[in-house]
Amino acid sequence: FNGAFRASDAHIDRLRRHAVGALEVFGLNLDALEFEMPLTPLVLYFFNPFRPPVWVPVLQRLQRSVEAHARDVILIYENPCHASLIEQHTAFRCIEKSTYHHTYRFELRS
Repeated sequence: FNGAFRASDAHIDRLRRHAVGALEVFGLNLDALEFEMPLTPLVLYFFNPFRPPVWVPVLQRLQRSVEAHARDVILIYENPCHASLIEQHTAFRCIEKSTYHHTYRFELRS
């Protein structure tokens, strides 16, 4: 994973050099099940990161976070092999679908 993380860091550095204005984008190299979601609006990008035994607990953790602290959250899922799990385990709804990615937005359940 370290090679992939270094590559993503390089992409982020290039993005910062070409961005206009402040840009708060960063990569993290850590256990996804321990990541504490920021309590601010989020855009999350996943490139088919996990198989279902890990993906489902990550999604459930995300769901608990947005239920406890409602906020605007966009989830972009590239190479969406397990896309059905998102709507099965969260209140995220697909707002855009293409061959290569799906985009979801959190909807607070009533």
